[in-house]
Amino acid sequence: MTLSRVLAPPLSSLPICIPRYYGGVVLVGAGSLALNAYFTMRVMKARKEHNVQYPMLYHPTNNLFNCIQRAHQNYLEMLPSFLMTLFIGGLRYPRSFAVCGVVYLLGRILYFRGYSTGDDT
Repeated sequence: MTLSRVLAPPLSSLPICIPRYYGGVVLVGAGSLALNAYFTMRVMKARKEHNVQYPMLYHPTNNLFNCIQRAHQNYLEMLPSFLMTLFIGGLRYPRSFAVCGVVYLLGRILYFRGYSTGDDT
C-alpha cells in the first residue's frame, strides 16, 4: 500500500450523502441559469434596437442600452458566488436555501427591471 493511498483514499470509498429536498436546490440553480438566458436575450434585443455592434460592451451615448448591459453584467458577476452558496449551504439546509434562492432570483428580476429603465433617479 502506497503512502498516497493511506493519506487520500480513493473517492469511490467516500460516502456521498445528498439530503432529502436537495432537488429543490438544484431546481433553483437551474432557474438561475434560465434567468441568465432571459437576461442575455434582453441584451441581444437591446443591441439590435440600439445598433450596438460587437465587440463594444457599451454605447458611448445611449444610457438605456448601457443600463441593460450593466444589469446583466452585474448578474453574471454575482452568479458564481450565488451558486456556490446555494449548493454548499443547501447540503445542510436544503429547504431554507432553496427558498432563499428563489427570493434572491426574484430580487434579481426586480433589480434588472428597475435598472434597465435607464432612469438615473
